[in-house]
Amino acid sequence: MRAALRFVPLDVARGLAVAAMLVVNNPGNWDAVHPWLQHAPWHGSTPADLVFPAFVVVMGVALPLSERRLADGEACVPTARLLRRAALLIAIGVALNLVAAWPHLSALRWTGVLQRLGLVYAVGGWMVARWPPRAWAAVAAALLLGHWILLAALAPSLAQPPIDPEGWHGLPTSIATVLMGALAGRWLLTAGVGEARTLPLAMSGVAAAASGLAWSAAWPMNKRLWTGSFALWATGVVLIVRSAVMRLPPTAATRWARPMLA
Repeated sequence: MRAALRFVPLDVARGLAVAAMLVVNNPGNWDAVHPWLQHAPWHGSTPADLVFPAFVVVMGVALPLSERRLADGEACVPTARLLRRAALLIAIGVALNLVAAWPHLSALRWTGVLQRLGLVYAVGGWMVARWPPRAWAAVAAALLLGHWILLAALAPSLAQPPIDPEGWHGLPTSIATVLMGALAGRWLLTAGVGEARTLPLAMSGVAAAASGLAWSAAWPMNKRLWTGSFALWATGVVLIVRSAVMRLPPTAATRWARPMLA
């Protein structure tokens, strides 16, 4: 029964993100890493910088799809279940950092990728479950613009290196990113089939990526800060890739996703 509820293109997109993460984190020879597999030192964006946002966007896309499964008769997924999943992600992230720091507990790092994903999932999931899509878009826009005003105009000293790459700086715009992914997921629930479904998704990705690229002239792309221009650029690229995956013939998509469906 569970397998019938799987959305194969989403699994393929998630699997591609995992594969990209493994390549970026394990390049083989750290003394001879291809530039595309290295993160931008500060401003700018490389393919490696898109891996983390890919997970956030895919998480957002999955949220409305989960809501549909609730409507189809599954047990309701209330705040308690949402928070349990988020807490588990955060706990695993902290535990991994604890192992890395042991026995020097004073060096324990409380932030990390899993911790960020857990917080984003909790906040974004709560909004998606309780607010209409129009509110998701409004909150995402407010977070992107508010983050820009805060770090570029009100407190520019906070936007200077060194900073924690998974610290608080990028949390508001990461929430905006998951909400943009949720809007894409909502579209997939209400759109038609075939090109009527994938072409608008691809065009939305192009528009988001172009907007991020244009905005970067005033507010540079920066993964560590997760600037608004970076969030739009990354979301756009992920949606373009996602729409391409959805255009695969069903048999090819299923074959690609088989390791993720096990």
